[in-house]
Amino acid sequence: MDEKNILILTEENRLVFLGENLISRAVRKQMEEPMGYGRGRAEEKDLFLFLFPKMERVQKEERHAAERAGGVLLPAEGTAVLAGVLGAPGAVSLLKTETALEAREQQEQKGETDGGTAEEILLHTVFCGQSLRIVRNPGTEAYGMQHYQICFGRQKINVSSDADFALILLRDGCIRYFRTENPQTRKNSAAQVLEGKPFDAFWDAERMKKDSPPAETVLEPALAEKLCGAEKNTGSFYLSLQGTGQYVRPIRDSGDPRDFRTAWQIFSEEEMLQRIRHDSHIYARMRQEEAQMKMKGGYSFGLWGSDPKIDRIRYLLQKGAATNTTILLTGESGTGKTFLAKEIHKCSRRSGRPFVHVNCAAIPYNLLESELFGYEEGAFTGARKGGRAGYFQMADQGTLFLDEITELPLPLQGKLLEVLQNRTYFPVGAEKKKRADVRLIAATNKNLQELVEQKLFREDLYYRINVFPVELPPLRERLDSLLSVISDLLPEICSRLEIGPQIVSPQALEKMRQYPWPGNIRELENVLEKACILSDGKIIQPEDIELNIQPQQTPGHGKSLKTQRENFEKRVIEKTLKACGGSRLKTAQYLEIGKTSLFEKMKKYGIEEKEREDDTYDYDSND
Repeated sequence: MDEKNILILTEENRLVFLGENLISRAVRKQMEEPMGYGRGRAEEKDLFLFLFPKMERVQKEERHAAERAGGVLLPAEGTAVLAGVLGAPGAVSLLKTETALEAREQQEQKGETDGGTAEEILLHTVFCGQSLRIVRNPGTEAYGMQHYQICFGRQKINVSSDADFALILLRDGCIRYFRTENPQTRKNSAAQVLEGKPFDAFWDAERMKKDSPPAETVLEPALAEKLCGAEKNTGSFYLSLQGTGQYVRPIRDSGDPRDFRTAWQIFSEEEMLQRIRHDSHIYARMRQEEAQMKMKGGYSFGLWGSDPKIDRIRYLLQKGAATNTTILLTGESGTGKTFLAKEIHKCSRRSGRPFVHVNCAAIPYNLLESELFGYEEGAFTGARKGGRAGYFQMADQGTLFLDEITELPLPLQGKLLEVLQNRTYFPVGAEKKKRADVRLIAATNKNLQELVEQKLFREDLYYRINVFPVELPPLRERLDSLLSVISDLLPEICSRLEIGPQIVSPQALEKMRQYPWPGNIRELENVLEKACILSDGKIIQPEDIELNIQPQQTPGHGKSLKTQRENFEKRVIEKTLKACGGSRLKTAQYLEIGKTSLFEKMKKYGIEEKEREDDTYDYDSND
């Protein structure tokens, strides 16, 4: 990982590390005491200021550079201050000089006998419309040190007399560059800087170690608000810093509970586009490595992203898939339950056996029993000669995936319970039980507990299939992983469309982050496929992303309370009828209303259901 793009904060929102590449993008321009500056170069009309504590120590190259820039001659010894304007012939320069003898005489005249700690104003004036003030604070007699504070407007720099000189560049009232070290230890000399050659970014790491500054005093306001505000942003986000787009993402901590730091990585638009391209190129290699990961116990289950929720689901599936336990997958439609069921089968001990997918909602309720358990010859009118194998028999020694299990009628739920408890079942019309050697995976997008309370789902079956529940979060709750999801989906989509690889621009990604994705992964895949077709063939722009944004209803344009209540009542009656196998009597009993009242409501709502002979099925038994 490139540390030049890393930003680290403490739990108290103090800045403890800032990568070199971020200084010009993340640090605010007007700090009262700047800790550094971004890379750049001096330009015409920039103000410059030299402070020479002892002229006799200045190198010839630095002296000549200062004299050329200011158009004046500097003294051979003593203290000197030189201010001027770069590239402005004829501009007035400011030169203030003082010999060591003059400094001692001034101190003696003031009667300074307190150990040399009195403050002395070396220069206080207005230069080019800006307030310039230099204060000298003599040090202790033992070390003979003096400290200078240079104040330019509201900004200030501290300089020690052991430095050969200090050079400061100012633009628009802000300090753009300052160096106070010995010139032999620097990469950029004063001459190079004043000639307009590029200078590197600088950050006072030693000062930050001694006193970590509050982040809001250093970072740009927009970035500080995101990272340190009342509602801290824990996911990735996109924002504009100093007029350029930046993508900020969190970096997982080390897991050490004693480490109270959070780290962030900041990319420019170009850096993020390169990252997306890189992710797209390694997609094929990632797929090849999945087989090896599976053997090592690190199978990814095709889950996208690296947020805590997805990591927890990976952990659960790695534990549950290796056993024969029943797994219940819950979550909204489109979250990938069917895909995940196949992945679980691939990672299980039954991977070499059949995987049978049954969508319970797609089979008529009167055919579900024969489809699931099969039937014997002559079991009913129209039965196939020789009978027919059911899904349980087709999945023998493999995996049976019951999608939308809540659509099973109540009588059939009891038979399924017997299979789970005893591993045996009766085919329709058979007199001999068959052995059910299958691993069951169930899925639903409904709240099973609520259905149990409404007596639309058997409570004993609920506890039987809820042994190892795994809930898949909707896409809107893990938008910080959206880039990872897109990076995995795009290569597959481009391959299916037989087009070249494409990437998503930062603006398009930000547009998708603002959408709630009610259709989850399935909807995202459809949107990306259409965007690939509409794009220029290389980069998907915001205008290529077409989202199904419905206009909000205004008061007075929605349905009345009476209409909504009747629609709800109709849906409940229809679902209960279906769950009770079409029996009006049992439907009335479960809804706790009279049969006559049920007939009237069915007639009122236009519910057509064939009357059938009520059986004597015991719903509280396991048979």
